[in-house]
Amino acid sequence: METGKKHRMFELIVRQQPLSGRMSGYANPKDIRIIAPPLILQARAFKQGKTVNLIDNTESLYCKVVLSQNGDSISPNRAQQVPMGHDGNLLGTTMSPCHVLRDLDDTEGMFFLFPDLGIRASGNYQLYCYLIDVELSLEAFPVAAQIATDCFTVYAPKEFPGTPGPTALSSWFHRQGVLFHNVK
Repeated sequence: METGKKHRMFELIVRQQPLSGRMSGYANPKDIRIIAPPLILQARAFKQGKTVNLIDNTESLYCKVVLSQNGDSISPNRAQQVPMGHDGNLLGTTMSPCHVLRDLDDTEGMFFLFPDLGIRASGNYQLYCYLIDVELSLEAFPVAAQIATDCFTVYAPKEFPGTPGPTALSSWFHRQGVLFHNVK
């Protein structure tokens, strides 16, 4: 029986861009300085050109982030598979399951949250984000959608201008039970 899942299309939207961070360094692996604000992505699903609601069917959706320095482009290989290697400079949770949360306008949405990402070295970076629908293939992870953040800077400790305060979106999700480090 054809489930129609192969014909689903997705779009990823960066809802909250990281702006800056303080380098975490190499001395203490437990000392992660979180980039701020935390990366938040939203997914939208389409079938035959129309938006579809997958709120009750999100268990197979994951998003993977990969670090790129100085604007180096990273893209999946010709088979459109997610780069699964680990970059030693990126710390924290690099794979997020789909979270169904209420958006600022009180509508339900599909979100991917990365509240604890840190970077070991100072420099200019981008995060490349890959949406994976693991139900399509358990052997290889085909890319269902991809997007990159804007460039942001990770500073050496003496140059760090300070952490920005919590955003409206982070605070809204925090009230729904999501734990963010800089939101109370």
